[in-house]
Amino acid sequence: MEFDQSSSDLKLTRQIDKKKGGSHQDAWRMWSLIIDQMIEKMNSDSDEYVKEQIDLLEHKKYVKDLRPPSVRGEINYQFKGGLWIFEGKKSSFKTIISKALEDDTVLFNSSDPLLKFIYHNKSIIFTANLFFESIVSRNPGSICSGIKNKYKDYIL
Repeated sequence: MEFDQSSSDLKLTRQIDKKKGGSHQDAWRMWSLIIDQMIEKMNSDSDEYVKEQIDLLEHKKYVKDLRPPSVRGEINYQFKGGLWIFEGKKSSFKTIISKALEDDTVLFNSSDPLLKFIYHNKSIIFTANLFFESIVSRNPGSICSGIKNKYKDYIL
């Protein structure tokens, strides 16, 4: 994914020559590039964006070291974490998610891979929402404005 700020063009390219990892690996690789671009842009005024830079560096470390696709795979295919109802565990997915969504400090400071996964995904969703809102405000007659109006109850 490449975004040209001068023309406001967003270009998506999928590398089909890869033999393993597929689209999830491509998506996380592209996300890492976007993080790098955001950090580079913030370097223009480090004093103002110091907290955001630290947060992004922590997020990048998570993406690189903990590999979110492997956490997702553990949850979805290896049934780790006691999240599925058929596992018969006392903690439920709903309880864990509710706790996580109430307090970002719980998410950020947790050693639980699931809570870390939720925290970092919330960061991605927040960034995507800002990007979407920016497009809508600059192009009020665009398809994005129509999408925003149609799905206003679901968009943050």
